[in-house]
Amino acid sequence: MKKIGLMLLSVLILATAVYAQDFSASLLSHSDSIKQNETAKYSLMISHPYGTPQTFEVYSTDILWDVRTKDTLIVEPGKTLETELYLRPLNLNPGLYSIPIHIKKTGTDQIVKQHVQLEVLSQRPPVATYLPAIRGTVTMARKADPKDPIRVYVRLENQNKKLLKNVQIKLRSNVINKDYDAELKPQESKKFTFEAIVDPYTSPQKDVMKVTVVVQEAGEVYQFDLNPVEFTVIEYSDFIKLKEETTKETFKTITEIWLVNEGNTHLQEKYYLPTNFIESMFTITEPESERMRTQLAWELDIPKGQTQKIVIVTNYRPLAFLITAFIVLIIAYFIFRSPIIMRKQAAVIGTQEGGISELKVLLTIRNRSKNKVKHLKIIDLVPRIASLKTDSEIGTVNPDKVVRNELQGTILKWHLDSIDPGEERLISYKIQSKLSILGGVTLPVAVAKFSTLRGKIRHSNSNKARIGFLG
Repeated sequence: MKKIGLMLLSVLILATAVYAQDFSASLLSHSDSIKQNETAKYSLMISHPYGTPQTFEVYSTDILWDVRTKDTLIVEPGKTLETELYLRPLNLNPGLYSIPIHIKKTGTDQIVKQHVQLEVLSQRPPVATYLPAIRGTVTMARKADPKDPIRVYVRLENQNKKLLKNVQIKLRSNVINKDYDAELKPQESKKFTFEAIVDPYTSPQKDVMKVTVVVQEAGEVYQFDLNPVEFTVIEYSDFIKLKEETTKETFKTITEIWLVNEGNTHLQEKYYLPTNFIESMFTITEPESERMRTQLAWELDIPKGQTQKIVIVTNYRPLAFLITAFIVLIIAYFIFRSPIIMRKQAAVIGTQEGGISELKVLLTIRNRSKNKVKHLKIIDLVPRIASLKTDSEIGTVNPDKVVRNELQGTILKWHLDSIDPGEERLISYKIQSKLSILGGVTLPVAVAKFSTLRGKIRHSNSNKARIGFLG
């Protein structure tokens, strides 16, 4: 009865398909153990819903097992093919094995995947002792973060009344390759927790955790394969500021930033740094950044585990040079500007025949410096079209010298001994035109020559006096 129960349980386990397909396949175990030189026999049943005969093939992805069938797997429509499947171990040590069996519809990707549990016994005659017999299960998270330790939980059950001292648990996958030593007491059920540290830059991938238990006993090696567990190494992306160095010079700051991609995939995203409008006008970066209103932005492109350097140079030296030059110019202006300001004005005081016949000219001389100006000479020119009117008015200063020139006109000269700081002098005179002037007239500039405190001769010009007259 116990053996019949085990066989029925095997049927239920083996009939479970990993993927839903258009055909069905099941295996019935005739025995749960064989010797090293024997072949295990199973009943294989295949059916399909198609209207034409279909061909199937069966194989194992474990190359240490020879898989054969008694008949060619051609299944007629509406019928169930029942045949025998044979499994023969190829130079395997005694132990409990989980064997992957794939039943595939020929010429398609439709596959029914099953695992059969089979114990391989030693072909030597049995001795009066218990052989190692271990059953177990493997559990772990279906998603593994490579930044964190990957935990694998293995529960083992010693099925015999025998102390197993030399038990080796082997964990194998694409990213994990670990061996651990353990001990099992007679008929002990024990849970082991293993933590595997993997490279945090491990690429995202699908993986299978295979656990094998190996027991060495009396010169023999017994191997027990547990059912594998599929898991996925997840993808993550993250970058951190590794370090930042700032060098300050006169009106110049150089900042160097190192960013490292701590993720396990290629990093492509934006990195921002705060700034302001004025600062951004004097900032250059390497690599070139995108300038926003209050931020600088970079498009990062960093392979996993690699570092990218950003250099930010803020240089106010051109601005400082311009401000310094402007200040120097202002100071130079106040140092070298003429202390004498002279303004020339003219007004029409007489007309004839619809035109200008007589003008009054006013010269305003002011000392804008804080020092007294001495030996001031004022020179003005009356154009040839006019002549100086000699009648004098009260309060006016008559010219010290009048020189008439046929080509230039009449030259007027005044001599002033000195002008105190802030003092203003007025000189006025009248001129009479020889002909009536229509439309207006422009009088030439007047010139002031004087001596500085150091005895240097300087001069200052007035403006041109422009008079418009419409009659």
